[in-house]
This record gives sequence, C-alpha cells and structure tokens, in this order.
Amino acid sequence: MQKHLIKLIFVLAFIGFALYNTTYIVTQTQTVLVTQFGAPVKVETESGLKFKTPFIQQIEYFDKRLLEYVMPDEIEINASDEKRIKLEAFLRWKIVDPLAFARATRTAGIGGNRISTMNAQLGNLLGSSLRQVIGSVPLNALLSPERDKIMQKIRAIVTKQASIPSSDDSEKSGFGIEIVDVRIVKADLPQENSDAIFKRMQTERKREATTYRAKGDEEAQRIRASADRDRTVLLAEAQKQAEILRGEGDAQASAIFAESFSKDPEFYEFYRSMQSYNRAFNQKDTTIILSPDSQFMKEFSKPDKRGI
Repeated sequence: MQKHLIKLIFVLAFIGFALYNTTYIVTQTQTVLVTQFGAPVKVETESGLKFKTPFIQQIEYFDKRLLEYVMPDEIEINASDEKRIKLEAFLRWKIVDPLAFARATRTAGIGGNRISTMNAQLGNLLGSSLRQVIGSVPLNALLSPERDKIMQKIRAIVTKQASIPSSDDSEKSGFGIEIVDVRIVKADLPQENSDAIFKRMQTERKREATTYRAKGDEEAQRIRASADRDRTVLLAEAQKQAEILRGEGDAQASAIFAESFSKDPEFYEFYRSMQSYNRAFNQKDTTIILSPDSQFMKEFSKPDKRGI
C-alpha cells in the first residue's frame, strides 16, 4: 500500500512538473519569444494562458512598456559658434520586435539583462547623435523655440541608427525597438566659460548704466536751463507788468490829487506845509533854528482867518 502511494505521488509530481513546463502566462505588459533549441519559433503578443512543448521549447519575457535610458555622465560638445556646452540627455524607447531585439542583445544571453545591453548601445547612439546635431547649431538655438526641432532631429538620427541591421544580420530589422522621445535635461556652459560670460555681461551692463546716467544728466541740465529761462522770462514779464500798473496807479493818484486840490489851492498849500512839518519835526533829537520870517514857517505867521 505504501509503495503504491509513493508511486502515485511520484506520478502526480511528474504530471505537475510536465504541466508547469507546458504552460506559461502572458500578461498585458509583456510579449513572449518562444525558442526551440535556440531557434525562434513564435512570438506571443496576446495576454492569457499559453502552451508550449515541455523541456524542448523555452520562453523569454520582454516588457512592452516604455523604457528609459538616462545618460550617466555629462558630455561636452562644441557648438557651431565654438561655444563649449555641457549636456545631459535621456531617451525613452520600447520593444516592438522581440525577435530582432533578442538578436541585437544576444551577447546578454537568454535570461540575461538585455535592457542594460541595449541601453549601452543606445548610449553610444545618443552621444554620437548629440555631437552631430549640436555641433551644427549655435548655443542660442538651444535656448529658443528651435530646441524642439533639434530634439526631433536627434530622435530621427537615433531611430535611423537603431533600425540599421548589423553586417552579419543583414536580413534582420535593426534593434527591434522604437525611439519614442529624446530630451536634453541640461545644457550649460563649463564653469570657466560661465565666469567669462558673466564678467562680459557685467561690463556691458555697467557701460549701459553709464550711458543712461550721462543721458539723464544731460536731460536734467536741459530741463533746469529751460526752467531757469522760463523763470527769468516770467519774472521779467511780471516786473514789467508791475511797473506799468504802478505807473498807471501813480498817474491816477496824481490826477486825483490835482483835481481835488485844484478846487481849493489854499487848502492844498496848507496840507503840503503840514506834511513838510510832519516830516521835519518827526525826527527825534532834531533841533531847527529858523528866522521868524522864514518861508518854511509862513503858515505859523499867517493871521487867523477865524478872527481868534
């Protein structure tokens, strides 16, 4: 009884192992390459439970999602205007032909890290494409809307290089990948170039500031001179108008006095004498010695007309 149980367990284990080697599952994010004795048999792209010949056929999974390669180090490139640029870039790609991709990365071997092998090849392609394109454009093109066109040109070159078959696989379709996007993460000048540019910018700004200050001083002097001239003209006009008005007032006052005093000349003479006395005797510590018949004192020698 025990021997039959052991045989049953052994048979079930063998059947389970055979079933395990007969079936495989393809997920929505994967494609599967089926090989037999190293030769490709088929490519499974539909997800679900699949079957294969056990022990003879082998399967290898490939991710069909977007993959990314980032340049590990900066590279320095001379632009067309002889300016040296430090660049960092990355690209996104995906596997579209598992069979061609497997051939392009066969050095990794089945189950090896094919992604790293492909990234190494893409790194070389990306570096050469950057040097080819960036070397033909000036630095300011990378800082303008033209940058998108430059990225598209680099992507086109990398795509073309990735689609060229190797010499020993002339019938194969390149790397079996699609280059989705290429982007420059950083485009900067080396430190020594940046320092020189900053100094030149500072010198240029100082020159512009000096020019603006000189123009401002010139404009300020012009405005002051114009204001002084207008002030002098206004004051002269005002003084002239004041003198005219003062003369007209004096003339009117004289006319009024003359008309008023002509009506009583004797009173006018008396009034003028009183003004003279007021001016003469109003001085402090003043002594005047006159003869009784002096013309100046005639008003005091006149008889009182009121009979007093």
